[in-house]
Amino acid sequence: MGFLDKIRSIAAGRKHARNKVIVIGADGMDPRIFEKLLKEGKMPNMRSVLERGGYSPMKTTIPAESPVAWSSFATGMNPGKHGIFDFLTRNAEDYTPAIAPVSVKVKALGKPEPICNRSGTSFWKRLGDAGLRSTIIRVPVTFPPEKFNGRLLSGLGVPDLRGTWGTSVLYKEGEAAVKNTEFGGVEIELKKDDDGFYRTEITGPKRANSTIPLKIIVQDGRANLSWQENTLRLAPGEWSNWMPVFFEISFGPITVRPKGIMRFFLHSANPLKLYLGAISMDPKDPFYPVTQPSAWSKELASEYGNFCTLGWMEDTWGLNENRIDEAGFIEEAENFTSQLERMVLGIIDEKEDDLVVAVFEATDRNQHMFWRCIDNQHPAWNEAESKRWGDTIYRTYERFDSIVGEVSKRLDEKTILMVMSDHGFNTFRRAVNINTWLRNEGFLNADPSECRDDWSLKDLQQGGKFWPGVDWSKSRAYSMGLGKIYINLKGRESQGIVNPGREYEELRDEIIGKFSKLVDPQSGKAVVSVIHKADRIFSGPRVPHAGDLVVGFNIGYRVSWQTALGGFPAEVIEDNKKKWSADHCSVNSDFASGVLLSTEKYGAFDESAQSEGREPNIMDLAPTIMRHMDVEIPDDIDGVPLQEK
Repeated sequence: MGFLDKIRSIAAGRKHARNKVIVIGADGMDPRIFEKLLKEGKMPNMRSVLERGGYSPMKTTIPAESPVAWSSFATGMNPGKHGIFDFLTRNAEDYTPAIAPVSVKVKALGKPEPICNRSGTSFWKRLGDAGLRSTIIRVPVTFPPEKFNGRLLSGLGVPDLRGTWGTSVLYKEGEAAVKNTEFGGVEIELKKDDDGFYRTEITGPKRANSTIPLKIIVQDGRANLSWQENTLRLAPGEWSNWMPVFFEISFGPITVRPKGIMRFFLHSANPLKLYLGAISMDPKDPFYPVTQPSAWSKELASEYGNFCTLGWMEDTWGLNENRIDEAGFIEEAENFTSQLERMVLGIIDEKEDDLVVAVFEATDRNQHMFWRCIDNQHPAWNEAESKRWGDTIYRTYERFDSIVGEVSKRLDEKTILMVMSDHGFNTFRRAVNINTWLRNEGFLNADPSECRDDWSLKDLQQGGKFWPGVDWSKSRAYSMGLGKIYINLKGRESQGIVNPGREYEELRDEIIGKFSKLVDPQSGKAVVSVIHKADRIFSGPRVPHAGDLVVGFNIGYRVSWQTALGGFPAEVIEDNKKKWSADHCSVNSDFASGVLLSTEKYGAFDESAQSEGREPNIMDLAPTIMRHMDVEIPDDIDGVPLQEK
């Protein structure tokens, strides 16, 4: 507990809730895998929780995406009210994609201002308004951090120092000069100079005045690095500690010096192959606040050591494109988990909060990347890799169970423990190119000779020019984001041609009717499970910003990466041969439920609850916690307290 917090606590003589609540989240924990391991006796701590209270699969949002689901968790509202419908959104003026949870307001002078695009009031803010105190740790879509009676460490949505969601670099001897990859990484060629040194650079924010020279020499089988005033010596297979770096950026007459921390991993010394992870904002002096209060990140770093502030900490993109290998990825994920566990347990030990919420992400990231090792029907299945890494997902669940055990030791009779996930998981064997289908069916007029199928995250994050070859005057529909189909609506899209009303509805029905019949020529299976009309499943003032149609695929299928950015690969359906081998995005949400366990007994845990429509919904958790704390539940919340189910 920081000094300022102690002073505030003593001075306030504040009230405490009748019940305290601790919520421990495992992003992406799937009920089927959890139940499998539970039956095998490998979830002893979570078994203790459910035996004291109960357990049930928990309905997630439509769509089953982390920013959407965690926003509904935070607010108790459906996406039509909180306004987060996807990882991505689109600009109806120019049809370009953008990151949905956070936008940036550019100023004439001074640094740009990040803005959280989630509407609605978080339940911890409501608790704070009632005089109760909370600490919230790495819940997604909490950047920039809001002010309330408590502390918050932002999660998914915090950018790296370059302003991206995580740009890693691979320096490689004897490779092509500079290559920007599909998933936003960079590969840079290394050449040895006559004096034996390799000279390259570290790239910072887009507007940085210059890059940072990086000098490397290999001696005695180790790499010796130097930059600015820093030196580092690494052996093959070794991670560095967090290392400092800074850049200079000029905003007119104002020059600022954003500070970062970074970690290197040495693959090999001969030939030289060096990985640099995404540069995190320095928690002791972040370019933008990542905590509430803003000084808390410095306190955390002083107590627990430097830590990754990036919202998406694990470099799934780097593993997907072989900038980092499986062993390095797993080691990094465990380092993040262990440090976060120490933070969470330390905060719980303070016994100052009425509510503690903490989210662990390794369950999600490791399922994305290692499902191919437990699915022998997956196009990326490899027997040797399966033998080596096939237990990674299960060990990740067991690791989370051990964290639940440590938290459980700290419970008293007045503290309720909830263990939950935002969604589940499914294999991702085949990718569906929705724009290719729309073009083939005559809904989207695009010249195949100009259409691209090589969009990258760099295009998204640094302003690429999208939709070459598309004639909007002859296009009625298009897809962007993870399973959203937009109608080129007159009066909404800048070049819209479809009239609102009857023409709009008939077009939606036509697309639903045709796309629902899509069959995979490889297997003969139906590809699409359900297609929702957005205004039928969402309610609230933000519904006009949702996609007009929300696609839910059958298990094994997912929207392609290129569709998400408006691309047109040649085939409508293609194998997913990437290491990113499982997903939940654009899958029918009924196939991607999360989990809920609690030391408290609820009727929603009854065996009959699911058949009677009383199973828990992620929107229910906010009002449930407020009810436990005797805080009035406002009418705009859509969830139902589990005490009433």
